[in-house]
Amino acid sequence: MSRRKPTLTIQRGGQLRYLIEGSIGSPMFRHLPANMPSGTVADLVGGGTLSCAYYVSSMLVLAGLLEGKPHATVAGLEKAIRATCGTVDDGWLDITGRNVRIVGTVIFWGPAIQADGKPHRHVGFDWFNEKRVSHSDNPSLLCPVVHERMIGNPPRVIDAVYTHSALIGDDPPRLGV
Repeated sequence: MSRRKPTLTIQRGGQLRYLIEGSIGSPMFRHLPANMPSGTVADLVGGGTLSCAYYVSSMLVLAGLLEGKPHATVAGLEKAIRATCGTVDDGWLDITGRNVRIVGTVIFWGPAIQADGKPHRHVGFDWFNEKRVSHSDNPSLLCPVVHERMIGNPPRVIDAVYTHSALIGDDPPRLGV
């Protein structure tokens, strides 16, 4: 009689929460070099000033909540999330306009003028105690930070909010935040 090893299942929602917690303050999302068609190398995230989508998508890919590779743009990330929206068993759910707070939920904010003088959308995560986590474009930070629920002055408008079925089902771990 052979003994079967028990099957383990990674809590993807819990893993995402630990990844976010461990990423706060990290400079690792400041650069995303790419070979351009012209033969030059460009930093797609502008030295950290445009790293929000790269940061959020990296966390989602590492947690197994997004397939493929991290995204450099907010539009690309939202398109990837929308591609699995409505998948009942294992996918993203559009909860825009609902008064629902789930740690790890992905929030997309409308455009605001950035350091490069152009309007850019922003993306981050819902977090504990009415806070959010996103990659700061503040030149003195340029890393993931915990911030207030509203960002910008005047506050940016929330365009879209998505949660994943794995975030709903996991028993949230107690984090040291």
